[in-house]
Amino acid sequence: MNLTIWRHFQIQTPDDWEIVQFSRNRQRGHLHFADRYQYRMVFHWVYSSSEPDLDRLADDSASRLRRQDDVRDVTVKSLHQWRGAVTELDDATHTSFAAYYPGERCLIEVTFFTPGARDERMENKVLKSIREEPAAAGYRRWRAFGMDLLASDDLPLQRVIAQPANAQMVFGEVNNPLREEKFERLGLIAEWLTGSVADWVRKRAPREVTVREQTDADYHSHHYDIVVGDRPVAGASRLLGRRSSYAARAWICPVDGRLYCATVSGGKPLDGQPPLRNRLRCCDDVR
Repeated sequence: MNLTIWRHFQIQTPDDWEIVQFSRNRQRGHLHFADRYQYRMVFHWVYSSSEPDLDRLADDSASRLRRQDDVRDVTVKSLHQWRGAVTELDDATHTSFAAYYPGERCLIEVTFFTPGARDERMENKVLKSIREEPAAAGYRRWRAFGMDLLASDDLPLQRVIAQPANAQMVFGEVNNPLREEKFERLGLIAEWLTGSVADWVRKRAPREVTVREQTDADYHSHHYDIVVGDRPVAGASRLLGRRSSYAARAWICPVDGRLYCATVSGGKPLDGQPPLRNRLRCCDDVR
């Protein structure tokens, strides 16, 4: 089973499923999973300040489904804290379950699309795996597109790129472009990386950044190149000489051969710790 962490929820899915659509909105959104043949599941969330009547929601959903022409049968079901309905079509089964999670104040609905008969064992494993991912030490864990990362809890997800050789997740403040956390997983590096990783991570720092230190470190067969610097802040504080922090850590994972990079600007002080240590993980060797 493959672990995904999104919108502060853990979910485990079969290894051959992958995310094909996603939402960044914390109030209402979805993750669509598919295998090589078709959509297999939708994980949907909606913010709710109180727990809804799940039994009534299941009954209302079943009533609507029974009125559709292509539906053979609908059965209301309960599984652990989940309430939902199993819909039998001529050549497929759709199963939809809902549950409320009070910590995140979210109503979660999970819908499975199964060719042929229902796979109850698989559905049970997926539903049992879903749990809230709480903040820890001011960070939130996300896991998707080959990256396992820690983003600051107060920063919303702003941008996502999910391409075979270019995966990026960017967190930041809408009104403060200097405050940003960017996590990357890049492939096909033989096609575009012409120099060393140390040169690459230094050259990509914005022009206004003054690099104060460039170091490297080894940890569990991984070699990291690290850049630390700062840049002027905007507004009146600039006249007072105040500056904003900047740090980047990049490496090529010896397990999958991809280049990983975590870049944080305008964030918390480095507090004596190695810059960005454990903020982005690539493989089991660095757990």
